[in-house]
Amino acid sequence: MTPTSDPRTWRIGTANPRRVIAVLHGVGDSAEGLAPVGDYLAAQLPDTAVLMLDGHEVWDGGEPGRQWFSLTGVTEANRVERVAAALPLLWTRLDALVAQEGLTSAELILFGFSQGAMMTLSSAVTGRAFAAGLAFSGRLPAPGKPPVPGSPRLFITHRLQDTIVPAADGDRAARELTVAGYKVTYGTVAGLGHTIVLPQLEAAVKFIKAG
Repeated sequence: MTPTSDPRTWRIGTANPRRVIAVLHGVGDSAEGLAPVGDYLAAQLPDTAVLMLDGHEVWDGGEPGRQWFSLTGVTEANRVERVAAALPLLWTRLDALVAQEGLTSAELILFGFSQGAMMTLSSAVTGRAFAAGLAFSGRLPAPGKPPVPGSPRLFITHRLQDTIVPAADGDRAARELTVAGYKVTYGTVAGLGHTIVLPQLEAAVKFIKAG
């Protein structure tokens, strides 16, 4: 990973990309923690710049972990408010980073895991225009706006025996977004754990290339 002008973002991949993938980690993790995912994406998609972002805040559990919003005292009701407060900070960064690549949000893909997946799906349903959103082991905090011109196509994936964010949350998000009118690809993989595994990454790359 190489530094960017954003002190909390690192870059992997070609100097002249045709698309940008921004990778958003889960709570308590960091850009470095998902570096193997970034390396895989860059290797499989050689025309792509992969941006590894650290969360805005120091994790409540302590450094070096980061978070997009605090989970201390979080409830189903106040989670929506916390995500809403975090999204403008994320998109200020994304807009600047994508512009530096000479591209626009039409060439931007969000790739989120866990809390990062919540940020990805929430970006889609609050009317943001970008190419695609990939959500691994996440949930949709609250229903949002129906699709608008430029709304992303969505890829949602979950491990069936995830004990941190149950697979039922991913299934619910996929169903609600499909009913709302989004183009959704949904799939699960067997196994225990709140992690990203190779079959999910292979499916994600296939989804990206199909776009």
